Amino acid sequence: MGEFPERRLSVINAGMAGWGLWHYLDYLKEMLPTIKPDLVVIAMAASGDMLKSNKPKPPRSYELWNGLPVPRHSSIAHRLKWTLSYTNQWLKGHSHAYILFRRLTYWPGRWIGLSKVPHFYPLVTDPTYERRVLAPTTKVLKEIQSLCTDAGVPIVVLDVPRIYEVDQRDRQLRIQLERPDLTRFDIQRPIRVLRGITQSLHIPLYNPTEDLAASREAVYFAGFEHWNVAGNRIVAKGLRAFLEHQGLLFKLNTPSRSAPAVR
Repeated sequence: MGEFPERRLSVINAGMAGWGLWHYLDYLKEMLPTIKPDLVVIAMAASGDMLKSNKPKPPRSYELWNGLPVPRHSSIAHRLKWTLSYTNQWLKGHSHAYILFRRLTYWPGRWIGLSKVPHFYPLVTDPTYERRVLAPTTKVLKEIQSLCTDAGVPIVVLDVPRIYEVDQRDRQLRIQLERPDLTRFDIQRPIRVLRGITQSLHIPLYNPTEDLAASREAVYFAGFEHWNVAGNRIVAKGLRAFLEHQGLLFKLNTPSRSAPAVR
């Protein structure tokens, strides 16, 4: 493992697309006693996942196969939403078609609840959302922390920044299209709120935004707002350094235990 080739770590990637903190809590309640990890890493997007915590607890939307979550059959409405989202992502590479598509789907999207995707999350554009997400996000994260504490497992939060938090060109394009009220606009508000919550709970938080923004190569897929190979490599390297700095990585590979991390 890098400078420490003698260390062997097992990583269980137990996350699913669309998951929020409620899902992590349910999964850990069920699987923590079985997996018995040495470290739990909760990967969450500050701008979006804190909004999910403010909503009622969702019904379970996955099944476990050999301890790993797999999605159940989604509804037609859910599939339609994802189809429109991917279509929008693809059109983004064709600016004229992209702008036309966004203009044509703005109000219909608002009416049927699909909105425009991708967009600036409300926590960025509306400061009133700060107080809406503070208490519920704190509550769920505290429950996850208590669960891990009872199992003797440390917990770390990994922020997953949106592409507009990393790529200034993408941010400017969205401002042009969304035309938000820039007097209320605060790109740093989500991570600032999340940092305040994790500090109050004494949970280490790694935010890779600066590491990703410093890269000279693309770190997100062109038509899909997730980290590409370069982005994942940068985040993995940064997370490793962060865990070493926190004194967590050196505690993992003991002779008596394996060292899976749950993400």
